[in-house]
Formats: sequence, C-alpha cells, structure tokens
Amino acid sequence: MNSAHQPVKDDEAPHPVPHQWRAALTGIVAALVAGRTSPTVQGEDVQCTRNAWAQIGRYLVAYGESLVELPEATWTTSVASWMGGFWDVFVDLWAVSGRSERVLAVSVHEVDGGRCRFTVEAVYVP
Repeated sequence: MNSAHQPVKDDEAPHPVPHQWRAALTGIVAALVAGRTSPTVQGEDVQCTRNAWAQIGRYLVAYGESLVELPEATWTTSVASWMGGFWDVFVDLWAVSGRSERVLAVSVHEVDGGRCRFTVEAVYVP
C-alpha cells in the first residue's frame, strides 16, 4: 500500500503525511488562520498548551505574512518522520503570496484503539 495512506514506522527516512491525519492537520492550520484561541478540531485529539498556542500566534503576527488554509499541494512536500515512539510531522504552510518559508511542527502519538493524538509543537522557519 502507498505510504501516504498509512503511517510508516521507518526511522531511516521521512514519508508522506498519511491521508488519515490530513483532516486534523488541516483543522489545526484553519484554527491558526482564523486566529482562534485554541487548535480544537472536531472529532480529533488535538493538544497544545495555552502558552505554546499564544506564542505561535505572536510569532505569526510578528512574522507579518498572513497564512491561508492548506491547499492540496501542501501534501507533496510535508513529511512524517518516525522517532521510535511517535512521529514528528512537518506541514509546509502557505500564505496569500504562495508557499511560505514556515512549517507547522506536530508530534503524533498512537493512543487507544489505533487513534492518534496530535500535539502542536511550534511554527517556525527551518
């Protein structure tokens, strides 16, 4: 099966972001774009400390480039890397002018019944 369809536990190389995670990640970015006070995504286990979310918001304002919701092209360059107990996921962000230099960093942990917990870590320029 195509690695974009299932999470891959391969600590040697990054892989495409699995399809089943994309709605949660898209929802997190939509929360950033809308300026919401938390990254809550309907039906998903998404976490971020209040301080981290506020810091991300301040960073985005200071950076001065308005984000837009994720286009389909995001998934051609965004990756998930297995870290031995969870995945580090790096989602390329987009601005009004096109692809941004910034990425969203999220850790993804498997929890009960095959579900995943998405923890928003940061937005930064790599």
